[in-house]
Amino acid sequence: MKLHSLISTKALSVVNGELFMPSADLPEGLLVCDLQSAFVTHPDKVKKMMAKFEDTRNLENGLFIFIPDDLVIDRPLLIHYHANNPPREGIIIRNLIYCGKRSQVTILEYFSGEGDVAYSHNRVTQLELDEHSQLNHIHHQNEEDSAAHVAEILVEQSAHSSYHSTSFSTGAKSQQQTWTISLLGEDARCLCRGMSIVNKAQQSNYHVTIHHEARACFSDQQFKAIADEKARAKYTGKVVVQSTGLQTTAHQQSSNLLLSSNAEIVTCPELEIYTDEVKCSHGASVGELDSEQLFYLQSRGIPTDQAKEILLHAFVHDHLDSVSPDIQSVITPIIANKLSQMSGGKSQ
Repeated sequence: MKLHSLISTKALSVVNGELFMPSADLPEGLLVCDLQSAFVTHPDKVKKMMAKFEDTRNLENGLFIFIPDDLVIDRPLLIHYHANNPPREGIIIRNLIYCGKRSQVTILEYFSGEGDVAYSHNRVTQLELDEHSQLNHIHHQNEEDSAAHVAEILVEQSAHSSYHSTSFSTGAKSQQQTWTISLLGEDARCLCRGMSIVNKAQQSNYHVTIHHEARACFSDQQFKAIADEKARAKYTGKVVVQSTGLQTTAHQQSSNLLLSSNAEIVTCPELEIYTDEVKCSHGASVGELDSEQLFYLQSRGIPTDQAKEILLHAFVHDHLDSVSPDIQSVITPIIANKLSQMSGGKSQ
């Protein structure tokens, strides 16, 4: 499926790990550059962030995004990662994103590929949110069936900061995305959503660990999966409330649909609590499409394939509704195409 025009005309482009700066103007005050240039422009900040996470892999490729204090960006920053004749050793990227005090930004990262040559796409993203900053972070992994996609996201949040992460996985033979989020300042808030839509023999894995280390912090994990044919989806979520995390509120919910007896979904929410003053909950469900709802739609003259597609769209709508309309215009057609294929439609 061709990319929506919003991606192709307004996005930063990263091809095989290399950044190509756009001709379109970036919001004033926003800095986006490759990681090597960042060592020159912001050496202290880059070295400080990189020292928090040691990695022995070759991490020369990557982005540095710096949002200064009080900068409010009212349109999404779109980043299109594309694999085109990728190197034999795979694509390895390390991104550093810093959100200054009271800054606000939305970032959409879209991943695609072409060709049938097997390749791996490995990404480490470090995010630092200063006090009262707000980051809305959307990922959409839609790579080719030949790809293996591995992403690690490391987040540190200061007091009163807000991090909203929404991930959609529709492509790649296998994908694994891991979040490690540390709520370090009072009243830090985190919302983590994920949606896997897998068929054939695809595998999708989401792993989330949220550390509540300060007073009155809030976290919410909402993960869903739809698995068909011989696909496999897994969600592992963990909340760790330290003794300093008084008045914590944390929720986990995993809801899943199996469309085939050969598909598999595994869900593992977990709580680890070291203080009494908390409000924590978790829940999980795995089921099939509701036969009564399906019968109701069929009884109204709706063909079976179309009825299934309507129910699948209803299942994913809350995740789509959580992102802004301009982001939806990029993501929704791709997800609609995938759901049509899984319900028996012929869309491409």
